[in-house]
Amino acid sequence: MAQPLISLFVLFLIITPFSSLPKPSPTKTPTRKPSTRPATSVPSYKSSTLPTFAPTEVPTAIPSTTTPSAEPSSDQPSVPSPTVGSTIIPTSISYEVDIHYHYPQPIMKGTIHLYNIYLGDFLNKTTFLLDYLAANIGGSPWYNMITSYFQENQNGTRIYATNAAEFMLSVGVKYGQPQVNFTDNDVSSLIVNLINSNYLPMDSDGVYAVLFTDQINYDGWLQTWCGKHGAFYASQGNNTSLLKFLAIGDPSLAANGWACQAISDGSATTNNDLAADSIATMYAHELVETVTDCMFAWYFDSGSLAGAENGDACVWDFGDTTNNWNVVFGNKSFLIQRNWVPHYGCRLFL
Repeated sequence: MAQPLISLFVLFLIITPFSSLPKPSPTKTPTRKPSTRPATSVPSYKSSTLPTFAPTEVPTAIPSTTTPSAEPSSDQPSVPSPTVGSTIIPTSISYEVDIHYHYPQPIMKGTIHLYNIYLGDFLNKTTFLLDYLAANIGGSPWYNMITSYFQENQNGTRIYATNAAEFMLSVGVKYGQPQVNFTDNDVSSLIVNLINSNYLPMDSDGVYAVLFTDQINYDGWLQTWCGKHGAFYASQGNNTSLLKFLAIGDPSLAANGWACQAISDGSATTNNDLAADSIATMYAHELVETVTDCMFAWYFDSGSLAGAENGDACVWDFGDTTNNWNVVFGNKSFLIQRNWVPHYGCRLFL
């Protein structure tokens, strides 16, 4: 049965590893402090009660640079250009369970347009690194794993996702009050307000990445999730589009933020920017889930991973790392979670 269309839905990245789930392949993760929070489980998002879209006050928005073409000020560290790992296609492995496509649900196809929205006061170095990631993730060996996923048409033909993403622009949003309460409805309202204020275009091929500091009290952040993705319908004139978003917080200075940090043992991150490097690993995770599962197209049907998406199956799994990095986007190194490739399991490359 086809999934009915809904006004707003959200998919979550759980902040704690799936300790009770069998790992499909050996993993190596950074040292993580034991959690004192109650254990959480994978949310049953397919049967959740979904909130209704509601408008909010138009924020004060400040447009920023469209493409990070050069290094910013001298506070940007010099990052080496390491070589990437092997891209040899492995022998297919038979798993007890595997991720499946659910006909006729769509995926995002063609070139994905990325828009970064910064809520709160970020350092210029941090926004540069995250804009740089958005400008260089498309075409990379890591993002090429997305080409394993497809949409099937009624005649049986398949349209595969492409290894193409383009960074369009970033926008800064600042709030006068020290703390701002936020929910999923506020994210959809924020994006619509920025579109109506001509800071952003309405783009059905876009992914709006809402990246926030600990000034934003986002419901459930650091308690049950580190990053999430979702979608909602918005209208502009006679044009109605399904708009997709990511929501990811900066855990570097937040209380209990270690639970969502890329490296939580106190060692330096690859770009010497805990905020950017922590957001980066969740950004990549949520992006590939958005492309493949914005409308419930790809997820696990059964077993302990039932309901999980491709990124969830490999959550906090970095594989082998060197100096706290494992992939390269452009000429900069990042520590990025592995992603599930159908029939092959968690991988960093095809």
